[in-house]
Amino acid sequence: MMCLMVGKKSCIGKIREKLEVKPETTPLQEKLETIATDIGKFGVYVALLIIHVLLFRYLLEGLT
Repeated sequence: MMCLMVGKKSCIGKIREKLEVKPETTPLQEKLETIATDIGKFGVYVALLIIHVLLFRYLLEGLT
């Protein structure tokens, strides 16, 4: 048996290339991604604030 074409040049490769569907994001997905990013940033900011408050409280209690 002799192999003449492989990959995208073979018959199966050409069929697969025609059937390949590139996913498109919908407006809802874009909005949800924006909201998820905002929630993540908010969570990080709140966590940093809590750490700073607790460290400040610990230092104040340690000095008294």
